[in-house]
Amino acid sequence: MWLINTHNFELVRKDNYRENSYAILSHTWEDDEVSFQEFRDPDPSVARRKKGFAKIEKTVLMARERGLNWAWVDTCCIDKTSSAELSEAINSMYKWYEDSAVCFAYLSDMPTHPDILSQQPDDLWQLWKTKLKACKWLTRGWTLQELIAPMYVEFYDMQWNLIGDKKQSSALLEEITRIPRRIIEPYRHPNGLRYQPQHEPIACRMSWASSRETTRIEDTAYCLLGIFGINMPLLYGEGAKAFIRLQEEICKQTTDMSLFAWKASPPPSIGEPEQEFRGLFANHPCEFSEGHFMSIYNMGYTGEITITNRGIRFDGLNLRVNPEHGILMEIGCRKKYRHGVNYPGMRQYICLAKVPRGFVRHNPYKLFDDTSQTEKEIVMFQPRIYIPKDLPQADAFNIATQYNDALFVGFSGPIKNIIARPSDLWDPHRKAFLVGSSQERFAIHLTVGSAIETSKLLGEPFIVVILLEGYIEYRVLSTDDEEFHALLPILEKEQPIPHIWHFDWVTDPGSNGQPFTKTGDRFEVTVIGESDHRENDWIQIKVESHDLQS
Repeated sequence: MWLINTHNFELVRKDNYRENSYAILSHTWEDDEVSFQEFRDPDPSVARRKKGFAKIEKTVLMARERGLNWAWVDTCCIDKTSSAELSEAINSMYKWYEDSAVCFAYLSDMPTHPDILSQQPDDLWQLWKTKLKACKWLTRGWTLQELIAPMYVEFYDMQWNLIGDKKQSSALLEEITRIPRRIIEPYRHPNGLRYQPQHEPIACRMSWASSRETTRIEDTAYCLLGIFGINMPLLYGEGAKAFIRLQEEICKQTTDMSLFAWKASPPPSIGEPEQEFRGLFANHPCEFSEGHFMSIYNMGYTGEITITNRGIRFDGLNLRVNPEHGILMEIGCRKKYRHGVNYPGMRQYICLAKVPRGFVRHNPYKLFDDTSQTEKEIVMFQPRIYIPKDLPQADAFNIATQYNDALFVGFSGPIKNIIARPSDLWDPHRKAFLVGSSQERFAIHLTVGSAIETSKLLGEPFIVVILLEGYIEYRVLSTDDEEFHALLPILEKEQPIPHIWHFDWVTDPGSNGQPFTKTGDRFEVTVIGESDHRENDWIQIKVESHDLQS
């Protein structure tokens, strides 16, 4: 860490600095700032003739008046020509502000009131309330941590007149920034420890940055490292991927699923289509604009959240299949009133769509809650699922067309316990196999049980095996068939049926809708193929009990 000696303006490297031994400046960058190299130039005029030197000089003099020997200003205390030093500084900056004795927040666009000398700080703050809201300092990404991290922050107008400090102005700052007062003041627990941002839900912390801007796209993520307690390498040039990387790092350190409580922003251009499918991560903090209304609760999820090359992996997760809204995933947070009171039962969910070998986020412009629950909804336990981190628009378009080649299955009668194989291809909401347009020979099947449990015999499952090879072949097996027991181990492992497997398939392409019917002892299965072609084929499976009195 480079510090300015307040007695001789010398820049000194101090790797073992003491806490509360220096003052620090918070400001917005303007034209003609003093760089690290210019400040160290042997000719003092090189730095002094720059417009930005006035801020440095004022900070140093004010620190000296406080009895502090050191001061830090980001423009001249970081060697930005060294990528290693720049990375170290950005990863350490939250702590540097936190360890300062005082932070001077210079509001360069806050005009000076003519009666400033006769006003008390509290009166001044109310006087300049509307002016403060318009200050650039409250719209910049980097100044977020500069407001939160230091214990003491003093605000100065454009003429360096003291306006107030963040403790006495915390109510107004909370109103403007939506950052809780307990974070701003800063509030201390009864045990003496300071209340940290890490005590707030991830969605809430993201919302603090939702309306802030940075000059570099990558800094949208890098300015939040300290807020989330994250350290990661800087890769200027990666663009929006930096924010995806930040969310990856957050995922590795927490099970707070409010990270997924974002809503997509509308398309930037009029007439541009909305992206119906997205990955699990947000594109920008602005998509967390409502995150300050979120509180978290223990949703009972004890599995892991793991970043893999297939996407984000969840182990042992319950999904809700809602007939109207689709597949809903609980995200462990709920809305609250403005004053912190929870809405009763307003647990939040995101909507997913099934794709081959995983899920994607569907309808990303909305969060769902408990009011969407219906009696027809079922809970589907998933031992393991994968959801991509992000989804390019071209891939989202391909997903939208996946149902053109899907194999839909309609159910009627008292059906329950539907087990579809391969499970990676089964969409439980739309009741369809996402088989794609491939003409390769493979088999899919359903194991179906009757919902009538008054008779044990009616609970016996049966299998419908569907063989695909350009056209459709059907084979219906009951538990009393020898093929059922021979085939079951293969199907349970979700392996393709071998070509050497020989038994009589019921082949009915071009049957003009004539059904094939197999009647068992206690139920009847009807399979109807409406089309000779793969596209939009429909199989109707009907369970009809016989001789219910016996």
